Amino acid sequence: MRLLPAIILAVAIVLAPLMWIFLPRFLVTQGILVPSISTGGEGATLNNMVLEMVRLEDLIFDLQKQQERTQAEMQAMNEDLRAAIRTAAANTGRSTVNPGATSDQTAGTGTMEMSQYTQVVNVLERTEYNKPLSIAYQRDLLALFGPPSNSIGTDCGRVTNPKLKALLKTRSVGPIKVTMLEPALESLGRVVENIRKSDPVLYENLGTAGALCVRKIRGSSSISNHSFGTAIDLKINGLLDQFTGGKTQLGLVLIADFFKQEGWIWGAGFGREDSMHFEVSRDKLKEWRKEGRI
Repeated sequence: MRLLPAIILAVAIVLAPLMWIFLPRFLVTQGILVPSISTGGEGATLNNMVLEMVRLEDLIFDLQKQQERTQAEMQAMNEDLRAAIRTAAANTGRSTVNPGATSDQTAGTGTMEMSQYTQVVNVLERTEYNKPLSIAYQRDLLALFGPPSNSIGTDCGRVTNPKLKALLKTRSVGPIKVTMLEPALESLGRVVENIRKSDPVLYENLGTAGALCVRKIRGSSSISNHSFGTAIDLKINGLLDQFTGGKTQLGLVLIADFFKQEGWIWGAGFGREDSMHFEVSRDKLKEWRKEGRI
């Protein structure tokens, strides 16, 4: 019986917030508190307080619903914009650009000039782009492969780790030749083939600023994902996207979804925007490890 008072007190503490929220609504609907201030006095003041609480509760509920609708609309607009950009590029970029043609000669011909692929544009909600994929951080890569080399500096070095070295291959993938993990090369091949089908002109003008490169991340003491053969930097028409510029080349926007479909992370979504950079996600690496491919 000694526990009875404690139990009653605990129940009262739990029910108190619920009574505070729902009791005023019940009293109003039952007519115990009448929504009128004509008589004045304490009852009118209490009525005013109850009605104000109910009104504020409804207002908060409406604002939450409006926020949810706005977020959903922004996401849909973002997806529609990327789809529209890709469709426009595919419709205008299928014939080979005449490098000697002037802007007047190419206007209205349905041909997309390379300068349009390299123009910089904003990426809507870029820091949210890679979700739900997760980044493979240094600790993840070290757990999978161990250190890529005994000595890692800021300049490109060689892989000395025998286990990792055995997993690396060098191959031409479309218009570029790179050294990477073998499953990464196979995945990259599918990405590049999708680019070729979607936009042959962009495909022909893809280049690389490097893939395998044992070094530290620029401005950091952490090991770059390039050191493990899981990342690649791309350039378009020989031009690199500006690092940390906050914007990205249109051509990179057009191909980003192909990488995401293969489970790659896009550097445009980093806090320090690095749009030319694409790397294999932790999710995909776990999948390859489970399959015994790495």
